Amino acid sequence: MIERLATGGFSIREEAPYTEDDYYVLQSAFSVKEAEELTLNEAIEEILADEAEYKKRV
Repeated sequence: MIERLATGGFSIREEAPYTEDDYYVLQSAFSVKEAEELTLNEAIEEILADEAEYKKRV
């Protein structure tokens, strides 16, 4: 499970199994990071914001 930390970063809890959504976010974040030269945290933030916007419309 991906958790947002109070410090602004992210943590992946090893004891919790990955969900399909977690896998998608991680895979997308790495692609965005590579394409846009963002930090990993910036890439994850961008993916989560896009996903939240999509869920609002659905």
